[in-house]
Amino acid sequence: MQKIFRFFLASNRKRRIRAVSAAISLLRLLHDLEDDEMRSSEDMLDSFDSGDEGFRPSRNYNDIEEAYFSCENAVCFLESAIDELECVY
Repeated sequence: MQKIFRFFLASNRKRRIRAVSAAISLLRLLHDLEDDEMRSSEDMLDSFDSGDEGFRPSRNYNDIEEAYFSCENAVCFLESAIDELECVY
């Protein structure tokens, strides 16, 4: 599979630019999904902290907090990757 991608990308610069554009689009989609999940975790943490009586979490606080920080890290790395690829191409 790697040989196929290498052949396709080595053929000319225009194809590389298209491939990078497609990769950037996928990274943006992944960024948006991680950002949505991060916001959802943040809302759950806020409900936990406020002591909302109607809120019945399916996970404990530490699991939600871990998911939040994981998403936050992913969002930061994805933003950096997108910025770098946009600068390069």
